[in-house]
Amino acid sequence: MQITELILRTNNISRQLRFYTGQLGMPGVHQSSESFSIRAGKSILTFQSQNNPLPSVYHLAFNVATASLAGIPAFLDKNDISPIVADNVLIHDFTDWNARAVYFKDPDGNILEFIARFNLYPSDPVRAFSVEDIFSISEMGIVVYDLPGFVEVARKHLHLDIWKEYGPDFKAIGDEEGLLISVPPHRNWFPTNSPALPMPASITLEREGLPLQYDQYHFTQQLLL
Repeated sequence: MQITELILRTNNISRQLRFYTGQLGMPGVHQSSESFSIRAGKSILTFQSQNNPLPSVYHLAFNVATASLAGIPAFLDKNDISPIVADNVLIHDFTDWNARAVYFKDPDGNILEFIARFNLYPSDPVRAFSVEDIFSISEMGIVVYDLPGFVEVARKHLHLDIWKEYGPDFKAIGDEEGLLISVPPHRNWFPTNSPALPMPASITLEREGLPLQYDQYHFTQQLLL
């Protein structure tokens, strides 16, 4: 499942634009006074301006090349971005997922993740990390009050099933190319103390199906030529 476009909200459009196109160096696709879009490999990430304060932060992840994983800390440091270090760990090892990841935040405090999935991408000779090593948006955090209900809706209407689950409050729905990290409210986003709350977002999935509105999340399914 590919996440082809993600539309999020921000209270500071200019600050977010400077971070994503300036510090991260991601190529711009569209820019106006009210929104901007950048390219993340096969995916488009859009931020729209919103005046009302947002209740929480988003969590999203990007699939990156395994060969450049070790170079991510140096890339962040070069671009004046502080990684999130938890329990003295900088590169987190998820053995059950056969993946490793580095976390950091954007100016809004959104929790971003560069994740290298060894099942998807072979480990070529080690090289420095660059934005060309970002392949796609791989994860989007979904916060719902009725998690079992959302799982059933995802099965019936989005034709997606659970890929991994850890107890009643963590369901990763989809597959390694694209996952909806689905949790109940007030569960902290790893590896931080930031509590998860529902946030408005539009998610476009590369698959055949009808649009779906679930709480504050709007899903669009379309096959791209």
